[in-house]
Amino acid sequence: MKNTKNVRIGVIGCGAIAELYHLPALVANPRTKAGIALADPNNARLEAMGVQFKVACAYTDYHQLIGQVDGVIIATPPASHFTVAKFFLEQGIPVLCEKPLSESSQEVESLMEISKRTGAALAVNQTRRFFPLTGKSAN
Repeated sequence: MKNTKNVRIGVIGCGAIAELYHLPALVANPRTKAGIALADPNNARLEAMGVQFKVACAYTDYHQLIGQVDGVIIATPPASHFTVAKFFLEQGIPVLCEKPLSESSQEVESLMEISKRTGAALAVNQTRRFFPLTGKSAN
């Protein structure tokens, strides 16, 4: 049986990776395009991305996404990854985080423990594995 349930995805951070990769993919997917939520402290950038991708809701504070999303993509600067991922995992919300997951192995271990305890999936995105030169010899 085909799963046709719509999924609400929050994108935290409206920078280049969100604009060029995550948001176009979410808009192209019929199960996610109507439920995209954004969070970014830069109101001008938030508004521009909201209009461009016709998002369901947008907030300057990612805490406001609770109750609005079924999962999140963290595309913020690396220094904030741990704090943001921890917040959502503790709420039982699955997280896809841009690399690096955190700036220390202790923080990564903490996120893994929270993920196991709450049952919320945790994954790290590494888009370069799809680039043509990745893993190939330069010769």
